[in-house]
Amino acid sequence: MRYMNPAARSTLQLPYAAVLCAILALSAPTAAVSAEGAMLPLSPLPRVAPSLGRTPTNCPIANSKLVHGDKPPSSGIWIGTGALAGYSLWEVENHRLTLTFGTRTTYGYAQKIFWQRTSGAPAQVSLYGWNLRTKQRIWFGNPLPEAHPKPLIPLPVVAWSSGLVRDHFVHNASAPTLAFVPSSGCYVIKAAWQGGGWSAVFGAGK
Repeated sequence: MRYMNPAARSTLQLPYAAVLCAILALSAPTAAVSAEGAMLPLSPLPRVAPSLGRTPTNCPIANSKLVHGDKPPSSGIWIGTGALAGYSLWEVENHRLTLTFGTRTTYGYAQKIFWQRTSGAPAQVSLYGWNLRTKQRIWFGNPLPEAHPKPLIPLPVVAWSSGLVRDHFVHNASAPTLAFVPSSGCYVIKAAWQGGGWSAVFGAGK
């Protein structure tokens, strides 16, 4: 399992110096977006599976226009286009995008995803995601500051059922950023901004 500890510093090498560093600055939205694009009430806390199953191998094939970087099994893969890119330990097998998740929390199983707005991107980009079968949402969050000399296990976190990626120089947000899935399965993650957006399907599990 290739899981990035939320408490650890990232060793990912981001390939574009021109990309403006932006971190997930979260707000509590009043509504969410369904797979069909309709507005829904804010999601309740997710029903997190007791254990995380294996990553499914039958998720829809990834959109090749949204998957970039080195050929697998390198960890240099990133997803997105236009205003936003997401860096993590993405893998591609049989044209299907996957991501492994680790520590169980109130909001689901965690994994780091570093979000970057490109130069000239809108002031903020919204993030949403959900399980294609159960419709349970991906949650987005950050570790809380350590309240004790030694890190708590599991690491305390705060999260919301959608997120905003904004310029961290303006909004004083800080890394790392986390995504949480309630169970293994096939998911879609959606980035939306004024005048554009993209949606990427991936398999999540261990």
